[in-house]
Amino acid sequence: MMVTRAADWVLAPDPHGGPPIHAAECTTCLEESPADTSREIPDVWCMRHCAATGHTGYRVTATTFVRAGRPPARQGL
Repeated sequence: MMVTRAADWVLAPDPHGGPPIHAAECTTCLEESPADTSREIPDVWCMRHCAATGHTGYRVTATTFVRAGRPPARQGL
């Protein structure tokens, strides 16, 4: 059995993961906006969906990509 302390690992942005992905979901009907690297696309979708349906509640998410790895060695220790 292998036990590793969480302090032995760090999370860092994944250089190959791309930019954050933004999306929105209506909390009334669960319809979803298109996902995009710009906040503008989901934001405009929310406003148009509200105008069309009267639904006013939305869950907005931003997905970012990270990678777990060992922390760099500290100098002078």
